[in-house]
Amino acid sequence: MTEKQNIENMRKCVRFESCNINICPLDFWYKEKTELPEEERCLFWKVLGENKTKRMFAGHISATMRGIVKFIRASWKI
Repeated sequence: MTEKQNIENMRKCVRFESCNINICPLDFWYKEKTELPEEERCLFWKVLGENKTKRMFAGHISATMRGIVKFIRASWKI
């Protein structure tokens, strides 16, 4: 996956323009980034099976975004 394709994946998120969370669940290279314990986590990690923590960014997950997150992450396993 190229950097351009990676950014296009992250742009599908409705919060992309205003988001300041360091580790995005739509980022193909999220494992290469560092996450500090005091940083907020994206609520979409919950969609991917991670337990909700106090660090998760509060908000509503629409059905559309739930589908996008699951589809994009599933396509990486090919």
